[in-house]
Amino acid sequence: MEILLTLLLIPIKFFFKALIKSMFNAIVEGLYQTYGYEVITVLGNTALGLILGCISLVVIPQHITPNIQIRFVNLLITPFIFGALLNLSSNIKFQKKLLMFDLVNFVSGFTLALTWAAVRFFFAK
Repeated sequence: MEILLTLLLIPIKFFFKALIKSMFNAIVEGLYQTYGYEVITVLGNTALGLILGCISLVVIPQHITPNIQIRFVNLLITPFIFGALLNLSSNIKFQKKLLMFDLVNFVSGFTLALTWAAVRFFFAK
């Protein structure tokens, strides 16, 4: 009986795995066709910020600064600095003659740092 149940569950497992993968691909393709790569970049950096924030909580679970006002200022200012640095590094990487402000690079760095800092702000002990 167990073997029969296992044999029935294997195709169901593959079906649902293929269904979820095709739904994810359809969502990403729909976002790309509607908004372009900018939205996918921002969503990816938000997810990366969440992952890095969780990893940083595992490594250092307590707050680095004891004062809540300093932590709040860090939550507001650090994303702007990180976004500006990512924009500057992109200009240097692609050897652009003029220092151009690229909104996609800035927002990517901003969302990464904001989600990382927000995870630390709300979930650190």
